[in-house]
Amino acid sequence: HHAFCSCSSLTSINIPDSVTSIDFEAFFGCTSLTTITIPDSVTFIGAGAFFCCTNLTSITIPEGVTTIKVGAFSHCTSLTSITIPNSVESIELSAFTCCKNITSIILPNSLTSLDDDVFSSCSKLRYVNIPNNVVSIGNRIFFLCTNLTTIDIGKSVTSIGRSAFYGCSSIALVAIDENINHTGRKAFEKCSNLRHVIIPASIKSKDANYWNQVCIDTEKTQLISQDQLTNLDRHKKLSSSYSYCELFILHQLQEYDNFTP
Repeated sequence: HHAFCSCSSLTSINIPDSVTSIDFEAFFGCTSLTTITIPDSVTFIGAGAFFCCTNLTSITIPEGVTTIKVGAFSHCTSLTSITIPNSVESIELSAFTCCKNITSIILPNSLTSLDDDVFSSCSKLRYVNIPNNVVSIGNRIFFLCTNLTTIDIGKSVTSIGRSAFYGCSSIALVAIDENINHTGRKAFEKCSNLRHVIIPASIKSKDANYWNQVCIDTEKTQLISQDQLTNLDRHKKLSSSYSYCELFILHQLQEYDNFTP
Protein backbone atom coordinates (compact mmCIF):
# COMPACT_ATOMS: atom_id res chain seq x y z
CA HIS A 1 0.00 0.00 0.00
CA HIS A 2 1.02 3.64 -0.64
CA ALA A 3 4.23 2.51 -2.41
CA PHE A 4 4.87 5.87 -4.13
CA CYS A 5 2.16 7.90 -2.44
CA SER A 6 2.69 11.67 -2.76
CA CYS A 7 6.01 11.34 -4.61
CA SER A 8 5.31 14.68 -6.22
CA SER A 9 8.58 14.80 -8.23
CA LEU A 10 8.13 11.40 -9.88
CA THR A 11 7.64 11.94 -13.63
CA SER A 12 7.73 8.43 -15.14
CA ILE A 13 8.07 4.81 -14.13
CA ASN A 14 8.37 1.40 -15.78
CA ILE A 15 6.87 -1.40 -13.74
CA PRO A 16 8.72 -4.72 -14.16
CA ASP A 17 7.05 -7.88 -15.46
CA SER A 18 7.39 -9.51 -12.06
CA VAL A 19 4.69 -7.21 -10.62
CA THR A 20 1.16 -8.64 -10.54
CA SER A 21 -0.63 -6.05 -8.38
CA ILE A 22 -0.72 -2.25 -8.04
CA ASP A 23 -2.12 -1.85 -4.57
CA PHE A 24 -4.16 0.70 -2.64
CA GLU A 25 -3.14 4.31 -3.39
CA ALA A 26 0.19 3.15 -4.83
CA PHE A 27 0.66 6.35 -6.87
CA PHE A 28 -1.78 8.58 -4.99
CA GLY A 29 -0.93 12.24 -5.46
CA CYS A 30 2.02 11.73 -7.82
CA THR A 31 1.22 15.07 -9.40
CA SER A 32 4.22 15.15 -11.77
CA LEU A 33 3.73 11.65 -13.17
CA THR A 34 3.12 11.92 -16.92
CA THR A 35 3.75 8.39 -18.22
CA ILE A 36 3.54 4.92 -16.79
CA THR A 37 3.86 1.52 -18.43
CA ILE A 38 1.85 -1.25 -16.78
CA PRO A 39 3.00 -4.74 -17.81
CA ASP A 40 0.64 -7.51 -18.87
CA SER A 41 1.54 -9.37 -15.68
CA VAL A 42 -0.59 -6.94 -13.62
CA THR A 43 -4.06 -8.33 -12.89
CA PHE A 44 -5.10 -6.03 -10.03
CA ILE A 45 -5.23 -2.22 -9.73
CA GLY A 46 -6.29 -1.13 -6.25
CA ALA A 47 -8.55 1.63 -4.99
CA GLY A 48 -7.13 5.11 -5.46
CA ALA A 49 -4.09 3.66 -7.21
CA PHE A 50 -3.64 6.73 -9.44
CA PHE A 51 -5.87 9.18 -7.58
CA CYS A 52 -4.92 12.78 -8.29
CA CYS A 53 -2.14 12.01 -10.76
CA THR A 54 -2.94 15.35 -12.30
CA ASN A 55 -0.36 15.24 -15.12
CA LEU A 56 -0.95 11.67 -16.29
CA THR A 57 -2.18 11.94 -19.88
CA SER A 58 -2.80 8.35 -20.98
CA ILE A 59 -2.93 4.84 -19.60
CA THR A 60 -3.46 1.33 -20.90
CA ILE A 61 -4.97 -1.18 -18.50
CA PRO A 62 -3.58 -4.65 -19.26
CA GLU A 63 -5.60 -7.71 -20.18
CA GLY A 64 -6.27 -9.73 -17.06
CA VAL A 65 -7.51 -6.86 -14.89
CA THR A 66 -11.15 -7.63 -14.08
CA THR A 67 -12.09 -4.69 -11.83
CA ILE A 68 -11.27 -0.98 -11.85
CA LYS A 69 -11.47 -0.23 -8.16
CA VAL A 70 -12.94 2.71 -6.25
CA GLY A 71 -11.41 6.04 -7.31
CA ALA A 72 -8.60 4.32 -9.20
CA PHE A 73 -8.18 7.19 -11.69
CA SER A 74 -10.25 9.85 -9.96
CA HIS A 75 -9.05 13.45 -10.42
CA CYS A 76 -6.57 12.54 -13.16
CA THR A 77 -7.40 15.88 -14.69
CA SER A 78 -4.97 15.66 -17.65
CA LEU A 79 -5.98 12.15 -18.71
CA THR A 80 -7.15 12.21 -22.33
CA SER A 81 -6.80 8.56 -23.33
CA ILE A 82 -7.55 5.34 -21.50
CA THR A 83 -7.68 1.83 -22.93
CA ILE A 84 -9.88 -0.63 -21.05
CA PRO A 85 -9.42 -4.30 -22.03
CA ASN A 86 -12.10 -6.89 -22.65
CA SER A 87 -11.27 -8.59 -19.35
CA VAL A 88 -12.78 -5.80 -17.21
CA GLU A 89 -16.14 -6.81 -15.72
CA SER A 90 -16.69 -4.11 -13.11
CA ILE A 91 -15.96 -0.39 -12.73
CA GLU A 92 -16.43 0.75 -9.15
CA LEU A 93 -17.49 3.98 -7.44
CA SER A 94 -15.93 7.21 -8.76
CA ALA A 95 -13.32 5.37 -10.82
CA PHE A 96 -12.98 8.27 -13.29
CA THR A 97 -14.57 11.16 -11.37
CA CYS A 98 -13.22 14.58 -12.41
CA CYS A 99 -11.17 13.27 -15.34
CA LYS A 100 -11.94 16.57 -16.98
CA ASN A 101 -10.07 16.09 -20.27
CA ILE A 102 -11.42 12.71 -21.36
CA THR A 103 -13.63 13.22 -24.43
CA SER A 104 -14.71 9.64 -25.15
CA ILE A 105 -14.53 6.19 -23.59
CA ILE A 106 -15.12 2.82 -25.21
CA LEU A 107 -16.21 0.30 -22.60
CA PRO A 108 -15.58 -3.41 -23.26
CA ASN A 109 -18.30 -5.97 -23.92
CA SER A 110 -17.11 -7.91 -20.87
CA LEU A 111 -18.41 -5.17 -18.56
CA THR A 112 -21.38 -6.14 -16.36
CA SER A 113 -21.31 -3.54 -13.57
CA LEU A 114 -21.03 0.28 -13.52
CA ASP A 115 -21.14 1.81 -10.05
CA ASP A 116 -22.26 5.27 -8.93
CA ASP A 117 -20.38 8.45 -9.95
CA VAL A 118 -18.08 6.61 -12.37
CA PHE A 119 -17.87 9.51 -14.86
CA SER A 120 -19.13 12.30 -12.61
CA SER A 121 -17.75 15.74 -13.54
CA CYS A 122 -15.97 14.51 -16.67
CA SER A 123 -16.84 17.84 -18.20
CA LYS A 124 -15.34 17.24 -21.68
CA LEU A 125 -16.79 13.76 -22.13
CA ARG A 126 -18.85 13.73 -25.32
CA TYR A 127 -19.39 10.05 -26.05
CA VAL A 128 -19.57 6.81 -24.08
CA ASN A 129 -21.06 3.40 -24.79
CA ILE A 130 -22.74 1.16 -22.22
CA PRO A 131 -22.29 -2.51 -23.24
CA ASN A 132 -25.14 -4.99 -23.51
CA ASN A 133 -24.35 -6.89 -20.30
CA VAL A 134 -24.82 -3.85 -18.03
CA VAL A 135 -28.32 -3.76 -16.47
CA SER A 136 -28.31 -0.45 -14.58
CA ILE A 137 -26.90 3.06 -14.86
CA GLY A 138 -25.67 4.17 -11.43
CA ASN A 139 -26.58 7.25 -9.42
CA ARG A 140 -24.90 10.46 -10.64
CA ILE A 141 -22.90 8.45 -13.17
CA PHE A 142 -22.81 11.35 -15.66
CA PHE A 143 -23.33 14.15 -13.12
CA LEU A 144 -22.23 17.49 -14.65
CA CYS A 145 -20.90 15.94 -17.85
CA THR A 146 -21.73 19.22 -19.52
CA ASN A 147 -20.45 18.25 -22.99
CA LEU A 148 -22.02 14.80 -23.15
CA THR A 149 -23.97 14.62 -26.38
CA THR A 150 -24.25 10.92 -27.25
CA ILE A 151 -24.52 7.77 -25.19
CA ASP A 152 -25.15 4.34 -26.64
CA ILE A 153 -26.77 2.16 -23.98
CA GLY A 154 -27.01 -1.62 -24.32
CA LYS A 155 -30.15 -3.69 -24.60
CA SER A 156 -30.10 -4.99 -21.03
CA VAL A 157 -30.35 -1.69 -19.14
CA THR A 158 -33.54 -1.55 -17.06
CA SER A 159 -32.71 1.18 -14.54
CA ILE A 160 -31.44 4.76 -14.67
CA GLY A 161 -30.11 5.95 -11.32
CA ARG A 162 -30.81 9.08 -9.30
CA SER A 163 -29.36 12.30 -10.83
CA ALA A 164 -27.75 10.12 -13.52
CA PHE A 165 -27.66 12.92 -16.11
CA TYR A 166 -27.86 15.92 -13.77
CA GLY A 167 -26.46 19.01 -15.46
CA CYS A 168 -25.83 17.36 -18.85
CA SER A 169 -26.61 20.62 -20.56
CA SER A 170 -25.61 19.55 -24.10
CA ILE A 171 -28.23 16.81 -24.38
CA ALA A 172 -31.06 17.80 -26.71
CA LEU A 173 -32.89 14.53 -27.32
CA VAL A 174 -33.52 11.44 -25.18
CA ALA A 175 -35.00 8.17 -26.39
CA ILE A 176 -36.22 5.90 -23.59
CA ASP A 177 -36.91 2.26 -24.35
CA GLU A 178 -39.68 0.17 -22.78
CA ASN A 179 -37.05 -2.04 -21.08
CA ILE A 180 -36.31 0.79 -18.67
CA ASN A 181 -38.63 0.22 -15.72
CA HIS A 182 -37.05 2.62 -13.24
CA THR A 183 -35.85 6.19 -13.66
CA GLY A 184 -34.43 7.76 -10.50
CA ARG A 185 -35.32 11.13 -9.06
CA LYS A 186 -33.73 14.14 -10.74
CA ALA A 187 -32.32 11.88 -13.47
CA PHE A 188 -32.48 14.73 -16.00
CA GLU A 189 -32.35 17.78 -13.73
CA LYS A 190 -30.67 20.85 -15.26
CA CYS A 191 -30.53 19.30 -18.73
CA SER A 192 -31.23 22.79 -19.95
CA ASN A 193 -31.18 22.03 -23.70
CA LEU A 194 -33.38 18.94 -23.59
CA ARG A 195 -36.03 19.56 -26.26
CA HIS A 196 -37.55 16.19 -27.13
CA VAL A 197 -38.06 12.92 -25.28
CA ILE A 198 -39.08 9.82 -27.22
CA ILE A 199 -41.05 7.47 -24.98
CA PRO A 200 -42.52 3.98 -25.28
CA ALA A 201 -46.25 3.34 -25.05
CA SER A 202 -45.73 1.80 -21.60
CA ILE A 203 -45.00 5.19 -20.05
CA LYS A 204 -47.08 7.30 -22.42
CA SER A 205 -49.75 7.72 -19.77
CA LYS A 206 -47.43 8.77 -16.92
CA ASP A 207 -48.80 11.72 -15.00
CA ALA A 208 -47.15 15.06 -14.24
CA ASN A 209 -45.72 13.77 -10.95
CA TYR A 210 -43.61 11.22 -12.83
CA TRP A 211 -42.09 13.82 -15.14
CA ASN A 212 -41.55 16.24 -12.26
CA GLN A 213 -39.74 13.52 -10.33
CA VAL A 214 -37.25 12.83 -13.12
CA CYS A 215 -37.01 16.59 -13.81
CA ILE A 216 -38.31 16.70 -17.36
CA ASP A 217 -40.25 19.94 -17.81
CA THR A 218 -43.12 18.97 -20.08
CA GLU A 219 -43.87 22.63 -20.77
CA LYS A 220 -40.46 23.09 -22.41
CA THR A 221 -39.76 19.53 -23.57
CA GLN A 222 -41.93 17.75 -26.13
CA LEU A 223 -42.86 14.13 -25.40
CA ILE A 224 -42.98 12.02 -28.56
CA SER A 225 -44.44 8.51 -28.56
CA GLN A 226 -42.46 5.84 -30.37
CA ASP A 227 -45.45 5.09 -32.58
CA GLN A 228 -45.10 8.61 -33.99
CA LEU A 229 -41.72 7.61 -35.44
CA THR A 230 -42.63 5.23 -38.22
CA ASN A 231 -39.33 4.86 -40.02
CA LEU A 232 -35.65 5.71 -40.01
CA ASP A 233 -36.05 8.63 -42.42
CA ARG A 234 -38.46 10.33 -40.02
CA HIS A 235 -35.99 9.86 -37.18
CA LYS A 236 -33.10 11.23 -39.22
CA LYS A 237 -35.15 14.32 -40.03
CA LEU A 238 -35.84 14.88 -36.36
CA SER A 239 -32.27 14.28 -35.27
CA SER A 240 -30.64 16.39 -37.99
CA SER A 241 -31.79 19.56 -36.26
CA TYR A 242 -29.64 18.74 -33.23
CA SER A 243 -26.24 18.56 -34.96
CA TYR A 244 -25.94 15.22 -33.15
CA CYS A 245 -26.06 16.96 -29.78
CA GLU A 246 -28.22 14.11 -28.60
CA LEU A 247 -28.50 11.34 -26.07
CA PHE A 248 -29.61 8.03 -27.55
CA ILE A 249 -30.74 5.20 -25.35
CA LEU A 250 -30.68 2.45 -27.97
CA HIS A 251 -32.35 -0.82 -27.07
CA GLN A 252 -34.87 -2.55 -29.30
CA LEU A 253 -36.11 0.40 -31.30
CA GLN A 254 -35.81 -1.22 -34.71
CA GLU A 255 -36.06 2.04 -36.62
CA TYR A 256 -32.77 3.15 -35.02
CA ASP A 257 -30.76 0.01 -35.74
CA ASN A 258 -28.85 1.44 -38.68
CA PHE A 259 -28.49 4.95 -37.29
CA THR A 260 -24.98 5.90 -36.14
CA PRO A 261 -24.54 9.21 -34.34
